[in-house]
Amino acid sequence: MNRSRIIRSIIAVMFMICCIGMLCICVKNSLEMKSTFNLSYKFVYILMLFFAVLFYVLLKKKLNGINCKKAVEYSYRYIYLIILVLVTRFIAVLLYKDTSSTALITPSIDEGLGSYIIYFLGKVTLYPLYSTIIINTILTFASAFIIKRLVFNITTNEILSAIAAIGYIFIPQSIINTTNYVSYNFNTFFILLGIYIMLKIIDEVKQHKLKNKKYLKLTCLMGICILLDILFGGRFEFWIIILLSSLVISNNVGYVRVNNKREFVEKINNVKARKLMYKMEVITINKLLVVSLILLGFIGIGIIGGVYFLKQDMFNIYTNIDLTEIYNNMISAISTSKNYYIIILVFIIILEILGIILRRKKDTKTTLIKLCFVILSLITVTISGTYTACILDTFMILALILNIGNIYYNRDEKIKLLKAEN
Repeated sequence: MNRSRIIRSIIAVMFMICCIGMLCICVKNSLEMKSTFNLSYKFVYILMLFFAVLFYVLLKKKLNGINCKKAVEYSYRYIYLIILVLVTRFIAVLLYKDTSSTALITPSIDEGLGSYIIYFLGKVTLYPLYSTIIINTILTFASAFIIKRLVFNITTNEILSAIAAIGYIFIPQSIINTTNYVSYNFNTFFILLGIYIMLKIIDEVKQHKLKNKKYLKLTCLMGICILLDILFGGRFEFWIIILLSSLVISNNVGYVRVNNKREFVEKINNVKARKLMYKMEVITINKLLVVSLILLGFIGIGIIGGVYFLKQDMFNIYTNIDLTEIYNNMISAISTSKNYYIIILVFIIILEILGIILRRKKDTKTTLIKLCFVILSLITVTISGTYTACILDTFMILALILNIGNIYYNRDEKIKLLKAEN
C-alpha cells in the first residue's frame, strides 16, 4: 500500500468518526428537546424535495427524447433550477418574514466584506430586507450551479449531480435564513468554487503528456477565490490544510522540469554559474507543489489584507475547549433541523460501511471532499457553529451523493466514463 492510499484511509476513518460523533450529538439533543417544527411542514418538505428531483428526471428524459441541441437542453435544466430557487425562497419569505429584521444592519468586521455589501445595497435601495433576499437568492443559485458541476466532475452522472444541486437548494438552514443576512452565504460560494477549481487542477496535473500552462491559470483563479473567502470572513486554516493534504492524497501527478533558455545561459560569463544552470535542468518539481506554493502566496495576501486593512481577528483559535463547549458549538450549527441531520448522517454511515464491504477504492477527489467535511466539523466544534452552519450542510450532502456514486460505479467504471466524455 503506497503513501497516498494510507492517507486516504486515515481521512476515511476521520470522516466516519466525525459522522458518528455528529449523529450522537443530534440524537442526544433530539431526545432532550422537542422539535420546533410542525410534522406537516416536514411532510410537505419531503414531498417538495421528492417531486423536485422527479420533475428534473422527467424533464431530462423529455429533452433527450426530442433530440434537441445540448445548449437548449442545458438551458431548460438551469431554468428549472432557477425556478426551484425562486419558489423555495418565496415560501421562505412567507414563512419566516415575521422573524426577519427589516432594519438596516450595521456592518461588522467579524462578518467580512459581505456585511458592507448588504449595508451599501440597503442604503441605495432603501429596502434592506429585499436586498438581503436578492443577494441570498443569487448566491444560492450560483452555489447550486457549482455543486452540479462539481459532482458531475467526480461521478460523471447527470442525475446525481442534479440531486446534489436540488438537495442544496432545499437545505433547511439556507431556507430559514433567506430573509436574514448571514456571512456564510458568501463563504459557501467561494469555498465551493475554490474546491471545484481544485478538482479541475487535479485533472490537469495528472495529464503527463500535455505541456500546457492551463493548471497555472486555474491556480490563479483558485487563489482569487481563496483570497475573497478570507476577506469575506473565511478561515485561512481551512485552505492551508487542504493544500498540504492534496500533496499526499494525490498520486500519479505530473512534474515540471526546470528549463533555462539557452540564450540566457550563454550570456553568463561565469563558467561555474553556467554549469550550475545546465545542471538545474535535470531537476523536476511536482506540479501540485507549484500550485500549493502559489496558493500559499494568495493566502498570505488574504491574511495581510484581513489583519492590517480590515482589522479582522484571524487567529482566534481556542485551545482550552471542554466537551460541553464542543457540544454547544455543534448544536448551534444543527439546531434548525436535527432530524434532517440524523437521516443524512445515517445514510452516509451505511454507505461508507457498504463501500468497505464492496471494497470500493477511495479516489482523490472524493477523499478531498470528505477532508473538507472533517476540517469544517473541527472548525465548528472549536471556533463557532455559526460560520460553518450552511457550509457544513453543503459538504454533508456532497459526501452523501459521492458515496452513492461510489457504490453505483466502481473506480474503473468512472475512468471509462471519463474517457468516453473526452
